[in-house]
Amino acid sequence: MPISSLCCCWSHGGAKVSSSGMSDEDQPLLRVATLNVHQWEDAAGRDNVPRVAGLASDRRPDVLCLQEASRVGQEEFQELVPELRHRVRFGGCAVLSRFALKEYHGDG
Repeated sequence: MPISSLCCCWSHGGAKVSSSGMSDEDQPLLRVATLNVHQWEDAAGRDNVPRVAGLASDRRPDVLCLQEASRVGQEEFQELVPELRHRVRFGGCAVLSRFALKEYHGDG
C-alpha cells in the first residue's frame, strides 16, 4: 500500500453560516492527519522518514498524529518538517502541531 493512501487529512470550515455569522470563506480551517509510521520503516524494512516528511510537507497538516513513532525517527522527522515544532509524546505515539500543545492527563 502506498504511504500516501495511509494518510487521512480532513478540513472543516463549519456550516454555511456559523452561529457567529461567519461564512465558510471566513472560517479558519484545521487540517488533521494521522499515520502509522511502523517504527519509521516501510514494508521492505527501508527507512521511511524522508517519505513521511515529504508527505507531511506536501499535505501541510496543522496537526499530525503518528502511531508507532520511535523517538529516533521522530527527531529526524522534525528536522525535515520544522513547521510541526510542537509535540506531545505518549507511549509509541506522538502528536505534532503547528500550534502550541498542552499535555492533558485527565481528571484521575
